[in-house]
Amino acid sequence: MVPFSWEFFGQVVLEALTLFVLLAGLAGLLIPIFPGLTVMWIGTLVYALVQASNGKMTWVDWTLFVFITLLMVFGNVIDNF
Repeated sequence: MVPFSWEFFGQVVLEALTLFVLLAGLAGLLIPIFPGLTVMWIGTLVYALVQASNGKMTWVDWTLFVFITLLMVFGNVIDNF
């Protein structure tokens, strides 16, 4: 039997919560009053900050986060004009 690891448990909980927030944001893209893109970006931001605090974010991860941020800003600008 593999011993219990709090780090592994925390990682699974973090990824499950992030998935839930991303799915809620995806549903928000269909609901006009719910800011789906922003909710998805906030979920990604929290995930990135937790990963960075654990030292697991590389330059590739930060580059992808910047790309996600640019997509969110562009999408919100297009959505509001």
